[in-house]
Amino acid sequence: MTSSNQPENGKHGHFNQAEQRVSVSHIGLSTAEQTVLHSLRLFCMSYANPGYHAWEDAFESCAKTFGPEDGSKIGLAVMNAMRSLRQTRMTCFSFTNPGCPCCRHKLAKHEHQFMLLLKAVQNGDGLARQANAVILCEGVSSSKFLTHMEELAGHLIALAPAKEKSPSPAPRKRLKFTS
Repeated sequence: MTSSNQPENGKHGHFNQAEQRVSVSHIGLSTAEQTVLHSLRLFCMSYANPGYHAWEDAFESCAKTFGPEDGSKIGLAVMNAMRSLRQTRMTCFSFTNPGCPCCRHKLAKHEHQFMLLLKAVQNGDGLARQANAVILCEGVSSSKFLTHMEELAGHLIALAPAKEKSPSPAPRKRLKFTS
């Protein structure tokens, strides 16, 4: 389930005042992460409106940024992460329409969690990783989703220029919550 921020009455740039939105620039996304966000939004558009084949644009965006081979791997990793998240969540995943020039510079709350989770996985921050996964998966088992997020992060880490790579992150610690 996905939910876009398509405003009623056709006005763009007006958000539900109850929902806090964060500026994309506020969380400091790299060019690669911005492409992942754009692709995520396009995959969400495809789920929200299957007749609109935005998934094609998602793969094209990844290929443009990462090249045809790496772009297809990253596009597939984003799609797999979103698909596993959709299978886990019981409520809608809110996202921002990537085509709206007024809205696309803000993150919906679930996009924000997704990107924070991706950053946590890339940085080896096990606590932030687990916390964001639990929130996104609504307390349901997140192992399949996390596997796809780790795959996505692995592709991004492998492609990052040497200056962007952290100097050997601390070993990842998996936290398991039992009920």
